[in-house]
Amino acid sequence: METHYISRQGLDALRNYKYKGGEYSFLDLQMNGFWLWCAELLPMSMAPNLVTLVGTGHLLLVVMLAQIFDPQLLGESPWWVYAINAWCLFVYQTMDAVDGKQARRTGTSSPLGQLFDHGCDSMGTTFIAVSLVSVLGFGASTNAIIIIATVQIPFYLCQWEENHVHVLRAQVGNFGVTEGQFLSMGLNLSAAVFGSVFWQQTVAELVNTVSGLDLPGLGGLEDAELRTIAVYVGGFFPFLLAMSNVIAVFKSNVNFARALILTIPLWLQQGIQVALHVLSPGKELFETHPVPFIVIMGMLHSHLSNRIIVASVCHIEIPLLQKIIMPIPFIIGLLVHENSHTNAASKMADKNTLATVLIVYGAFVVFQYFHFVLSVINSICLLLDINCLTIKDKKKT
Repeated sequence: METHYISRQGLDALRNYKYKGGEYSFLDLQMNGFWLWCAELLPMSMAPNLVTLVGTGHLLLVVMLAQIFDPQLLGESPWWVYAINAWCLFVYQTMDAVDGKQARRTGTSSPLGQLFDHGCDSMGTTFIAVSLVSVLGFGASTNAIIIIATVQIPFYLCQWEENHVHVLRAQVGNFGVTEGQFLSMGLNLSAAVFGSVFWQQTVAELVNTVSGLDLPGLGGLEDAELRTIAVYVGGFFPFLLAMSNVIAVFKSNVNFARALILTIPLWLQQGIQVALHVLSPGKELFETHPVPFIVIMGMLHSHLSNRIIVASVCHIEIPLLQKIIMPIPFIIGLLVHENSHTNAASKMADKNTLATVLIVYGAFVVFQYFHFVLSVINSICLLLDINCLTIKDKKKT
């Protein structure tokens, strides 16, 4: 029953896998009673993976609303869209915390549950990034790329750390995923109450609006937009988390140089995001269709993260050479070559050809992502004799 993604040895190891999570953050501890109460409200017939899927579906709604009401991500959605976003983020967070409790209630815990949960999270991080870019009105900008990287890089490195240290840790100190999600909810709620333009004003303008006083010079800080400050303040703890992931692997009993090599897929994925932002014709595609651009890059990130999760669960090697990333150096090279042209006629012809290459690669990413997800889910369900979204009647098996 060996598959393209999981070897026979990996499938055998899957039967004996035991999940080991990290410690709770401050808000995890405060919210745990509420999450237990929510779990008790769920019917015993509801599969844990269905709980996860319902939560992720709420994040998909956030992306759909952004595409409909703010397709350029310039903060132009009606106030009620941001209110819905905050609610969807809350439902996602709750379902993400409750699915494991539901698995224990129903006696249906399995390795597939971790794969499904973290697999949905890997895509959900990018969906959250879409909402943040929209709330702050950054559009197809450098700050948008920074926001995306801020959620994607720590997520990948958390999975990378688990693969080497065998503990999934998603917090640094008392700040973790839950705290970050509450901050995202707060940003959306503030936009619902004050409008997204609230975050586009400068520090001086805010002080003047609140107190009617002119802010004295603060070395240029008074001219900084609130949204720019939010990006760098909000990115501080994810940066610390990423650094702590690297330090934890360095301190563990592993070949650190080899471990670093296994992060190459992440940097290739981040590299093509940056290249498509700054180089034509990727830049034009990003500016014209930022939501599909971010979602497809999110699928690329999710695929790479999921390969690490599968490797951890099945005790197999993380694949360094993956079909989904092999075209990236070639595409980046074409982008650099296109932008070095000086002949206008030749440049236009190459630009149209390269745009087609980028669209084809985007379609390939989408295909490869779903092929991997469906193949792995089907393989594990057959191996463990379980269903993915329903609870199998044990009397019939």
